[in-house]
Amino acid sequence: MKIVSVILLTYFIRHPNIITMINAIKLKQYISLHRLTQWEIATKLGFTQGAVSQILQSDRDVYIREQECGELQAIEIKVIADHKKKSQQVRNQ
Repeated sequence: MKIVSVILLTYFIRHPNIITMINAIKLKQYISLHRLTQWEIATKLGFTQGAVSQILQSDRDVYIREQECGELQAIEIKVIADHKKKSQQVRNQ
């Protein structure tokens, strides 16, 4: 079993359908949909253009959510491996 962990500012939320619940879309899709440059999205998120470039080139699951006040939030999803599976791999070595 995999646990999906979402870092949302300082809160930790664990739920398999979190993206549906928080109404977020992938960073790359958001940029395309709103026809933004890396610099423009970086400015809106408080990132550097270089950070946005690295996120887009990596395999990181970063989503964008528009808050009610109009501000944007970047949310990264990280899958945490099953502890049983990891301990079995260590024993087999």
